[in-house]
Amino acid sequence: LTGGWLDREEKREPSRRRILITCAALCVFSIAYHGLSAEERISIPVSALLQGQTEADDDVLALGNNAWLYLDADRSTKNRYFYQTPPIEISQTLREDFLRELRENPSDVIVSYDGDFSEAAGDWRSDVFDALTQDGYTYLYTDPFGFFTREASLWSEPEAGQ
Repeated sequence: LTGGWLDREEKREPSRRRILITCAALCVFSIAYHGLSAEERISIPVSALLQGQTEADDDVLALGNNAWLYLDADRSTKNRYFYQTPPIEISQTLREDFLRELRENPSDVIVSYDGDFSEAAGDWRSDVFDALTQDGYTYLYTDPFGFFTREASLWSEPEAGQ
């Protein structure tokens, strides 16, 4: 059966109806997917918190591989390592360079979304926590986010329901 179909010399053009139906279905699914993703991001209060507590030109560094936060909160960093993991997890040279840059070019606010950095032990998180607290940052963990800032008075525990 398939041998006869594959041996045909005539070329068959795809059905325009099938192409249009496929394109329409892809558009509908894409819009639905992005609509759901946007609602999930809006429900995360960290973006609103950053927008309320920082200025648009403040340097906000997101730790780990959470580059989505820059777009969602409309904030940015001048740090070369705006996206650290997995590179600093597998390269000691990159980890040391990141820590050096972190100290030489301090950010106004540093956000973590990779667990409580104060409880990290023996990995890159503990190196970052030690470096930042030694450099005068205060750390506030509000599950699932943690914030490092030099001006602790700007940040407080979120009220219930926020």
